[in-house]
Amino acid sequence: KKSPRSYQIHSEMFNQTSSSRKGAVLKLIIMAWRNKHLPKTEGMHSLSPS
Repeated sequence: KKSPRSYQIHSEMFNQTSSSRKGAVLKLIIMAWRNKHLPKTEGMHSLSPS
């Protein structure tokens, strides 16, 4: 029989891994969005006089 303390630690570890996984997915989405939109902005920057 598990004690509530060990169950709490297990749930906290699970929450940490799930949140870090969400962060990794979010990072991938942001990188994909940047790759899609950055070339346009870089082209505009190169066109405009600096």
